[in-house]
Amino acid sequence: MENIIKQQNERIFYLDFLRAISTIAVIVMHIGAEKSGGISVSQYNTIRYMLADWCVPIFLMITGSLFLNVMDCSFQRVFKHIKKTVLILIFWGFIYNFLSLTIIEGLSISTIVNSLKMIIFADTTYCYQFWYLYALIPMYFLLPVFKSFVKNANDKDFTIVVLLFFIFTIVIPSIVKYTGDFGATSLINKFSLFNTLFFYMLLGAYLNRIDVKKSVGIILFVVSVIVFAVTSICSILSVNISFDKLCGYNSLYTCVVASWIYLFAKMKNNYSKNIMKFFGIISKYSLGIYVLHVIVIQMLRRIIHLDTGFAPVLISVPVIVLVVFLISLVGTVIVKKIPILKMRASFSLKSM
Repeated sequence: MENIIKQQNERIFYLDFLRAISTIAVIVMHIGAEKSGGISVSQYNTIRYMLADWCVPIFLMITGSLFLNVMDCSFQRVFKHIKKTVLILIFWGFIYNFLSLTIIEGLSISTIVNSLKMIIFADTTYCYQFWYLYALIPMYFLLPVFKSFVKNANDKDFTIVVLLFFIFTIVIPSIVKYTGDFGATSLINKFSLFNTLFFYMLLGAYLNRIDVKKSVGIILFVVSVIVFAVTSICSILSVNISFDKLCGYNSLYTCVVASWIYLFAKMKNNYSKNIMKFFGIISKYSLGIYVLHVIVIQMLRRIIHLDTGFAPVLISVPVIVLVVFLISLVGTVIVKKIPILKMRASFSLKSM
């Protein structure tokens, strides 16, 4: 608890580090989502799931660490974040939808109307990264309630609650995925997504609060390697189960990887000032990068036809990720410099 009191008065660098690397991982995920003729779908899925599937859980763990442990979590503060999130969805959602529909259908009144409808009904066809922002809104409403629990619960009670969430949102869905579909997959998918996302918030608050030995982080790393091997073998041996069905936010692999990455960042505290400054800058602009990177990817593919097919995957993906990251970063800096855009873009959420 002393660590939490100390964190309230200073910037938490390891959360900046986690936010920065997760932002880059999101770009990797969405580069993989852009299927092209230069790479197979299975290769895309391998890159996307095994290298970057932990990024959304880490974002949620950061949110839990801040709101449930460090920051004030009153309903008034939560409503401010909901307002900012809604503003982003309306302003940038309309831009994404309007540009995409105009290219597909042409400019008309119906284009404007349909763009607004897509925002209202949370249709993220043309801004698929925004599903996360839509998912955050109902979770924000629950944060003050769970804040009271986290504040008053002892470590034992907190551990029990986290374990129960882990069993029902990670272990059971993973068992179903690995043993095959016996009619429960659809039900689990519908029931567990919200619970799984909220579990990661609780997990972040838990790992932020509890002092964990380095050996635990090492064990989690070893377990993640083992789960990766098992997942790969299942993918190879199973004809009907694709690789992506064995992964996902409610998979054991993703949960374990996200946990050891979080613990690694928390335990490593000997960063140089330059490194801290570098990741601090990325963290500062992470939300803007998250919002803009998809439109950058689309523009690169449409205007200069830059996709993963121009070179082997090990070369093309890092190059495109770097280009998209730099353009999105510059774009975010420019947006934040323009007063009217800064107000409407609202590139400042503690959950990103």
